[in-house]
Amino acid sequence: MSVIKNSPFESRYGFKSKNFTVDDQGNINASSLTLIQSDAALASDFTITENVTKTEFLINSLEEENPTINLERTRSYTFILNTPTLTFTIFNPTTDQAYTDGIIHSDGSRGPDAVEKTSGSYTFRVPIDAPDVLEYRGVDSQSEDVVGTINVTDASGLFGSLQVTNETNSLDILTGALVVKGGTAIAKNLNVGGNITAQGIDLNGVGIPKLDSNTNLELSATNKIIVKIDDVFLGEITNNGSSIPINNTTIENTTIGSALPATANFVSATIVNQPITTNSATNKKYVDTTATALAITFGL
Repeated sequence: MSVIKNSPFESRYGFKSKNFTVDDQGNINASSLTLIQSDAALASDFTITENVTKTEFLINSLEEENPTINLERTRSYTFILNTPTLTFTIFNPTTDQAYTDGIIHSDGSRGPDAVEKTSGSYTFRVPIDAPDVLEYRGVDSQSEDVVGTINVTDASGLFGSLQVTNETNSLDILTGALVVKGGTAIAKNLNVGGNITAQGIDLNGVGIPKLDSNTNLELSATNKIIVKIDDVFLGEITNNGSSIPINNTTIENTTIGSALPATANFVSATIVNQPITTNSATNKKYVDTTATALAITFGL
């Protein structure tokens, strides 16, 4: 019976290191492990070769020439090229131009530079907006185009349209017909039939963000409504009234505040409280009752 002892590792090629040991349980101890591989050793999704006459593409050693390839958006694929005669390039048939979005060649080239390759490998991360149909093309020895079709579909979990028929109401961030644990980006309009509950709503769009209502617009708060401009506190509205100053504000086209004019003209106004100081505004009832009392007193 073989016995494994805790001793320095030694290979048939003479490799030996005190930092690499194997114990009697098969556990390996090493300072680090490094994987080194060439293009030929890559685990590829597609290996591109040529037929015997060097006039058509073969994929993964299958006999079918220029077969259709199926790809999914947002996924990455590797194409290893061994086509000494035929160049390999992905095209958009709609524009009749090379499609190079998301393509990097093993020589470091990308974009328009990563076309018409015959060796090395391509890494193709299919963009989310890739067209439904692409092509791979090459040129054979007679300068004739060699063409194969690439069908592009949405990956699992990625949908061109989505309808959730479950009607479970959302009571908090953990319940509802659809629960998303991470953030959600929505590029266009959002229509909500019920209420929106959130810790905050930031209107940071370009231009002037606005709240539109086809009927009345109600602002309600249990405690107070705080008003800030450019993060500077202006005042607040409570059930006792408003502390928001009206300095430099116009009412009926008349400026009210410490600056002139010191008087104002209104179409109509109501003053509830009686005057306290000599500078207080008066109400009609106070003036009438006071005038009546003085008239009686002085016999006017």
